[in-house]
Amino acid sequence: MSWRDDPITEKQEAMIAQIEEDALMNDAWIPPFTGTTKGEAYDYIGNFIGVVHRTFYNPHEDAGDRV
Repeated sequence: MSWRDDPITEKQEAMIAQIEEDALMNDAWIPPFTGTTKGEAYDYIGNFIGVVHRTFYNPHEDAGDRV
């Protein structure tokens, strides 16, 4: 048996909840998490944290005021 088969952790649950909430706030569609293991949570977080991050990023915020 591998660590991937262990039950999801509280930290993973919290991270997934945050990712899903951030996606809703930013109109980024991601599928709901339906897994129950550490491995499934690890894969979900890895696949979708970047999607949410990119919807938050606005390159114009980095440009500053240019006169």
